[in-house]
Amino acid sequence: MTTINEGAEAARDEIDEFVDEMLDLLSGARDRGKEDLSDLRARLQDRAQRLKEGALKGQADLRAAAESAAASADDYVHENPWQVVAAAGVVGLVLGMLLIRR
Repeated sequence: MTTINEGAEAARDEIDEFVDEMLDLLSGARDRGKEDLSDLRARLQDRAQRLKEGALKGQADLRAAAESAAASADDYVHENPWQVVAAAGVVGLVLGMLLIRR
């Protein structure tokens, strides 16, 4: 499984390549023949499809990571309930004191 940062960087790279190809298509549209434009259009459609698939994979990876983190947190709370209650109490006390000061 890739990390979230690796997935985000891969998505940025994929988007950058898509934008570069789109700009290439737009900048030289007048100078290109119909066959060349058709080739560029096909490349852009292919790139858009890969970008969509990458986004869906990234979404699935992120969902899996979130579910794993939630399961880990749930396990920790079940294994250490009193520590969690104490930590929540301390956080509540500190927040209460900060709010009273205002």
